[in-house]
Amino acid sequence: MPCNTGATPAAVRLFLFEDGTLNGASQKSILVALGVVATVGIFGATASSANAAQILGFASLICVSLLTLLTQIRTAAATAEKVVEVKEALKETANTSDKKIEVLGIVLGKTHDLVNNAMGVKLQKIAVQDRRWAEHTGLQADKEEADLSEKLWEEHKVKQAIVDEKQTRADTGDKNAQRLERG
Repeated sequence: MPCNTGATPAAVRLFLFEDGTLNGASQKSILVALGVVATVGIFGATASSANAAQILGFASLICVSLLTLLTQIRTAAATAEKVVEVKEALKETANTSDKKIEVLGIVLGKTHDLVNNAMGVKLQKIAVQDRRWAEHTGLQADKEEADLSEKLWEEHKVKQAIVDEKQTRADTGDKNAQRLERG
């Protein structure tokens, strides 16, 4: 079947398959036509010496046209092959990029979890230390500081529980996970 690509000239498309590869029979046909034209030109020039220049000029013009057509066919076939190669390479690159982005997303999520966990541990440690210090000194300012530290630690635990719930629902495919994110 002839190739139907818009960028390829119509005369060239007649000699290509659908996938853009060169039709071998078409190439042979052009070469045979080239040989016939050259032979007719030579015999015509020898038979009629008065018009020899015109006959050879016309035969040369047809030969050049056929050779140009053959070159265009070969170029179009090579270009079609390259297009297929580039498409395949692009698909592979896109798949590789998608996988890398997915891995980065996982790493980012785990890093975020670790940072949140470390923050919770630090807040707990500070709250315990502040409470012990307040009990040791008995000062009102130290007790207020301990209360604030414990409040921050409790707020962090509540926020972390919400994040953990969202993640659990997202991992299990729960539709309510989207409502939690908005709310």
